[in-house]
Amino acid sequence: MENKEIKPDHYKSGKNDVIDFCNHHELDFSQGNVVKYVARAGKKPNVPKLVDYKKAREYIDRLIEQEEKEIELSANRETYFRDSCGIEHALSEVRKPKKKVNANSDTCNPPKI
Repeated sequence: MENKEIKPDHYKSGKNDVIDFCNHHELDFSQGNVVKYVARAGKKPNVPKLVDYKKAREYIDRLIEQEEKEIELSANRETYFRDSCGIEHALSEVRKPKKKVNANSDTCNPPKI
């Protein structure tokens, strides 16, 4: 017999336990809560589905915000790397000893980046 305080009736819908599903798919806390609130929507006594859908949306909004921050950080890292490489190349060119350049030679081609 299951303890109803730990697993009330609204936890037992369908064949699969939500926690087992989340563990099987290696979902993090926020992802698991989205699944949990959607799967259990409307099954808790005297609580409309809309309440659970809004809870799920809160976690989706957090996931979106987290993903947007990660994308921004990644873009900033790429920009920093690209810019720092450009600076290093420019500095190395400045530090090189000056060579005489023949006006007819191809030695003045800019580096390909």
